[in-house]
Amino acid sequence: MAIKFRLFSVASLSVAAFVACAGGRDGTLVLAQRGEPARCVVSVATNSDDTVRFAARELCGHVNLITGVDLKTVEGLPSEKAVVLCLDSSLKREDAFRLKADGGNLYITGGGSRGVLYGVYEVLERFGDCDWFAPWCNRIPKRQTFAV
Repeated sequence: MAIKFRLFSVASLSVAAFVACAGGRDGTLVLAQRGEPARCVVSVATNSDDTVRFAARELCGHVNLITGVDLKTVEGLPSEKAVVLCLDSSLKREDAFRLKADGGNLYITGGGSRGVLYGVYEVLERFGDCDWFAPWCNRIPKRQTFAV
Protein backbone atom coordinates (compact mmCIF):
# COMPACT_ATOMS: atom_id res chain seq x y z
CA MET A 1 0.00 0.00 0.00
CA ALA A 2 1.48 3.33 -1.08
CA ILE A 3 0.85 6.22 1.28
CA LYS A 4 1.28 9.83 0.24
CA PHE A 5 0.71 13.02 2.20
CA ARG A 6 0.11 16.31 0.46
CA LEU A 7 -0.11 19.72 2.04
CA PHE A 8 -1.15 22.70 -0.03
CA SER A 9 -2.67 26.13 0.42
CA VAL A 10 -5.90 27.47 -1.02
CA ALA A 11 -5.72 31.23 -0.49
CA SER A 12 -4.94 31.36 3.23
CA LEU A 13 -6.34 27.90 3.99
CA SER A 14 -4.11 24.90 4.53
CA VAL A 15 -5.59 21.52 3.72
CA ALA A 16 -3.98 18.15 4.29
CA ALA A 17 -4.86 15.28 1.98
CA PHE A 18 -4.10 11.65 2.75
CA VAL A 19 -4.09 9.13 -0.08
CA ALA A 20 -3.74 5.40 0.29
CA CYS A 21 -3.89 3.62 -3.06
CA ALA A 22 -4.69 -0.05 -3.28
CA GLY A 23 -6.58 -2.29 -5.65
CA GLY A 24 -4.54 -3.40 -8.64
CA ARG A 25 -1.28 -5.27 -8.61
CA ASP A 26 0.52 -2.04 -9.36
CA GLY A 27 -1.46 -0.10 -6.73
CA THR A 28 -3.94 1.47 -9.15
CA LEU A 29 -7.72 1.52 -9.07
CA VAL A 30 -9.21 1.92 -12.56
CA LEU A 31 -12.46 3.91 -12.55
CA ALA A 32 -13.04 4.16 -16.31
CA GLN A 33 -11.54 2.73 -19.51
CA ARG A 34 -12.43 4.29 -22.88
CA GLY A 35 -14.66 2.00 -24.95
CA GLU A 36 -15.67 -0.16 -21.97
CA PRO A 37 -18.64 0.00 -19.60
CA ALA A 38 -18.18 2.01 -16.41
CA ARG A 39 -16.15 0.10 -13.83
CA CYS A 40 -17.80 1.83 -10.88
CA VAL A 41 -20.61 4.13 -9.77
CA VAL A 42 -20.50 7.37 -7.80
CA SER A 43 -22.28 6.97 -4.47
CA VAL A 44 -23.76 9.77 -2.35
CA ALA A 45 -25.75 9.51 0.88
CA THR A 46 -29.50 9.93 0.51
CA ASN A 47 -29.38 13.00 2.76
CA SER A 48 -26.50 14.66 0.85
CA ASP A 49 -26.79 18.40 0.29
CA ASP A 50 -26.58 20.23 -3.03
CA THR A 51 -22.81 20.72 -2.81
CA VAL A 52 -22.08 16.98 -2.46
CA ARG A 53 -24.51 16.22 -5.31
CA PHE A 54 -22.76 18.90 -7.41
CA ALA A 55 -19.41 17.23 -6.60
CA ALA A 56 -20.82 13.92 -7.90
CA ARG A 57 -21.98 15.61 -11.13
CA GLU A 58 -18.57 17.26 -11.55
CA LEU A 59 -16.77 13.93 -11.16
CA CYS A 60 -19.11 12.09 -13.54
CA GLY A 61 -19.01 14.88 -16.12
CA HIS A 62 -15.24 15.21 -16.12
CA VAL A 63 -14.62 11.44 -16.25
CA ASN A 64 -16.89 11.45 -19.30
CA LEU A 65 -14.92 14.29 -20.91
CA ILE A 66 -11.64 12.49 -20.18
CA THR A 67 -12.58 8.91 -21.18
CA GLY A 68 -16.00 9.04 -22.83
CA VAL A 69 -17.37 6.74 -20.09
CA ASP A 70 -20.59 7.65 -18.28
CA LEU A 71 -20.43 7.01 -14.54
CA LYS A 72 -23.81 6.63 -12.86
CA THR A 73 -24.63 8.32 -9.55
CA VAL A 74 -26.47 6.22 -6.94
CA GLU A 75 -27.81 7.04 -3.49
CA GLY A 76 -26.87 5.01 -0.44
CA LEU A 77 -24.44 2.13 -0.12
CA PRO A 78 -23.59 0.67 -3.51
CA SER A 79 -23.59 -3.04 -4.28
CA GLU A 80 -20.81 -2.58 -6.83
CA LYS A 81 -17.45 -0.82 -6.97
CA ALA A 82 -17.88 2.85 -6.22
CA VAL A 83 -16.42 6.27 -5.67
CA VAL A 84 -18.08 7.10 -2.35
CA LEU A 85 -18.61 10.79 -1.55
CA CYS A 86 -19.43 11.41 2.11
CA LEU A 87 -18.80 13.54 5.18
CA ASP A 88 -16.27 12.57 7.84
CA SER A 89 -16.69 14.09 11.31
CA SER A 90 -13.08 13.22 12.22
CA LEU A 91 -11.95 15.96 9.83
CA LYS A 92 -12.24 19.10 11.91
CA ARG A 93 -12.45 21.67 9.10
CA GLU A 94 -15.24 22.24 6.58
CA ASP A 95 -12.71 22.40 3.72
CA ALA A 96 -10.55 19.41 4.75
CA PHE A 97 -10.79 16.18 2.76
CA ARG A 98 -9.37 12.67 2.72
CA LEU A 99 -8.88 10.36 -0.27
CA LYS A 100 -8.64 6.64 0.36
CA ALA A 101 -8.76 3.61 -1.93
CA ASP A 102 -9.89 0.52 -0.07
CA GLY A 103 -11.41 -2.77 -1.19
CA GLY A 104 -11.81 -1.65 -4.79
CA ASN A 105 -13.63 1.55 -3.77
CA LEU A 106 -12.39 5.13 -3.70
CA TYR A 107 -13.58 7.17 -0.72
CA ILE A 108 -13.61 10.95 -1.01
CA THR A 109 -14.59 12.26 2.40
CA GLY A 110 -14.78 15.82 3.63
CA GLY A 111 -15.07 17.63 6.93
CA GLY A 112 -18.00 19.38 5.24
CA SER A 113 -19.61 19.52 1.82
CA ARG A 114 -16.95 21.91 0.58
CA GLY A 115 -14.25 19.41 1.59
CA VAL A 116 -15.95 16.70 -0.50
CA LEU A 117 -16.00 19.05 -3.51
CA TYR A 118 -12.33 19.97 -2.97
CA GLY A 119 -11.51 16.24 -2.78
CA VAL A 120 -13.23 15.62 -6.14
CA TYR A 121 -11.25 18.45 -7.74
CA GLU A 122 -8.02 17.04 -6.24
CA VAL A 123 -8.76 13.63 -7.82
CA LEU A 124 -9.47 15.28 -11.18
CA GLU A 125 -6.32 17.41 -11.00
CA ARG A 126 -3.94 14.75 -9.67
CA PHE A 127 -5.14 11.66 -11.53
CA GLY A 128 -6.92 13.19 -14.56
CA ASP A 129 -4.41 16.00 -15.19
CA CYS A 130 -7.28 18.51 -15.36
CA ASP A 131 -6.53 22.20 -14.86
CA TRP A 132 -8.85 25.16 -14.37
CA PHE A 133 -7.13 28.45 -15.06
CA ALA A 134 -10.20 30.70 -15.17
CA PRO A 135 -13.97 30.18 -15.63
CA TRP A 136 -13.45 30.46 -19.40
CA CYS A 137 -10.15 28.58 -19.64
CA ASN A 138 -9.46 24.96 -18.64
CA ARG A 139 -7.55 21.91 -19.78
CA ILE A 140 -9.36 18.56 -19.72
CA PRO A 141 -7.19 15.96 -21.50
CA LYS A 142 -8.53 12.94 -23.37
CA ARG A 143 -7.28 9.67 -21.90
CA GLN A 144 -7.78 5.95 -22.47
CA THR A 145 -7.94 5.26 -18.72
CA PHE A 146 -8.89 7.17 -15.61
CA ALA A 147 -7.14 5.47 -12.69
CA VAL A 148 -6.24 6.37 -9.13
